[in-house]
Amino acid sequence: RDATSWIAPSDAASEMYVSIGTFASPHHYGLADLLATFVAEHPNARIRVEGRNSSATADAIRVGELDAAIVALPIDEVGLDVKPIFQSEVFYVSANEADVRKPVTIEEACAKPFILYEASTHGQDPTRIQLDARAQAVGLRIRPQIEVEAVETALELATRGIANTYVAQVMANQMPASLHKTSFEPPLIDTFALITRSGARLSAPIAGLVDQFTSHLTKLAKKS
Repeated sequence: RDATSWIAPSDAASEMYVSIGTFASPHHYGLADLLATFVAEHPNARIRVEGRNSSATADAIRVGELDAAIVALPIDEVGLDVKPIFQSEVFYVSANEADVRKPVTIEEACAKPFILYEASTHGQDPTRIQLDARAQAVGLRIRPQIEVEAVETALELATRGIANTYVAQVMANQMPASLHKTSFEPPLIDTFALITRSGARLSAPIAGLVDQFTSHLTKLAKKS
């Protein structure tokens, strides 16, 4: 469906509709102030911010459900304009300090019980793609003991010592105090990009909001 299909005909002329996509769990990234400022400047705006896995977000951009999005790479770039904007490390996480005293190789990660999240994507999550590729390169396969949808659930399970998991840099400071982190060896890096539909031209207000999102997330990643 088209991104404007949910606006009633009588409202379409007076309202501006903005649909932005982010990676999953957008509430961790401090977007409320940006949205409040935008609404104050554009009182007739109606905004939808969707947090999905990056592969699903890319599909939503392609079919016109979203105006623009910030996603983690790699994704299928067909039909999209892709602009890399920042990078963020992914850490290995455990309740057992002995497991994180030094950077962890993919062989070590595969040898211990592991919790993966983004379960509904069936391996299309960009971070999981990187982990799977590392395992395959050394003749191994990641066999998670537990798969869940949300990172919060994975972290909660990890605090109980059931298995280890991983967390993005921007969320590392929000982990429970009982969890500890270390880098992967070599470091596992997520690259984030701004995506729009190929050839799409955003209106000035929407482009301005996208620029603010991009700047905000880049600064947040640098501070983490």
